[in-house]
Amino acid sequence: MATLSPSVVGATGATRLAITYRPHGLYPKRGESSPVYRWTLTCGPVGGTLPARAAACRELAAHGSDLVRPGVQCMVIVAGGPSATVTGTWNGERVNFTSTTCSPAWSALPAVLTGSTRGR
Repeated sequence: MATLSPSVVGATGATRLAITYRPHGLYPKRGESSPVYRWTLTCGPVGGTLPARAAACRELAAHGSDLVRPGVQCMVIVAGGPSATVTGTWNGERVNFTSTTCSPAWSALPAVLTGSTRGR
């Protein structure tokens, strides 16, 4: 398991997140199967069940504030589009975040939101 330095993880607080990823979104297209993936993630030390834990902790070190201060979010939910929900604590701050691909966090935190580093 990868170990990250405190400067990578963030020294001001714990990170403990529950992540739910829906590749076909909250509202899948009629007749489409809709798997739901549920993972956990901790940083400092890196742990949990998320497949790309070390990459996710690196993303959070750089862009974790996107989870607690997400900025402008899209107003349209695309049927069948991927979505993710993240709850818990990042760097000591409460997180209650839901995102679709039109959110800026989607491109900044792909390992966190989808559990994958593919395409990077």
